Amino acid sequence: MNNVQESLKYNKENVQAKKLIEKINQRSFRKRILITSVISLTAVFFILILATYVSARRRKSKKCNLCGSIIPRGEQICDCQNPNVFDNKTVELKNRQLSCALIVENGPYKGQRYEITEIETFIGSDDTNGISLPEDAAISRRHAKIRSVGGRYVLTDLKTTNGTLVNGTPITSQCSIVSGDLITIGETEIKVRLG
Repeated sequence: MNNVQESLKYNKENVQAKKLIEKINQRSFRKRILITSVISLTAVFFILILATYVSARRRKSKKCNLCGSIIPRGEQICDCQNPNVFDNKTVELKNRQLSCALIVENGPYKGQRYEITEIETFIGSDDTNGISLPEDAAISRRHAKIRSVGGRYVLTDLKTTNGTLVNGTPITSQCSIVSGDLITIGETEIKVRLG
């Protein structure tokens, strides 16, 4: 290519050299178009694969890890985790045959028994809670809540300073509780009885 360009410097009428340069330029142009096309098609191919994958993931139905029901497509959480759905006036308790009792094993209220009859019951030191424990200084005003979810019971710590423990393990969010579990709130230890 350089030799051809040099010959054109000295002989501007060299038709053969001009044709050769045009041919080389055309080949180079075609090569660039071909490379650009291959890169573009590869990018489109990967975008289509990614879009198909994302679409399939969205279509895949998820199950709620608390109640086991199918979470509707497009929703992030199940109705059982949506506080707006669990209004005591509008929602009937599913599978009502399962009852829950909390028996205080240790602490100021030792021997006390609390029956859970509402869909959502709050535990704390304030007297507005369903289970009020004002004599335990380590319990927050509104410490935890127990919610009935599809016939099961779920305990949630309400971001308290001292936390809530189930069988000695601190819970960070929601935790399903079963018969025999030991809930520790402040200085109070509560045994769960389901039946």
